[in-house]
Amino acid sequence: MAKNIQNPWCIMGDFNAVLKDSERKGGSRPSACVRGDNAFKEFVLECYLLDMGYQGAPFT
Repeated sequence: MAKNIQNPWCIMGDFNAVLKDSERKGGSRPSACVRGDNAFKEFVLECYLLDMGYQGAPFT
């Protein structure tokens, strides 16, 4: 898909994963959650994606 797109594009959504430990709030860190977060981090790196940040209420 990316080969056919010449202009900048944006992927948005609630991915239910964190890129940095500082984004995590409360709760335990079960190994399945950490594995999921690591897979998401790998996806972001491999696809050369950037975290654009977020403004607003930190947790919903």
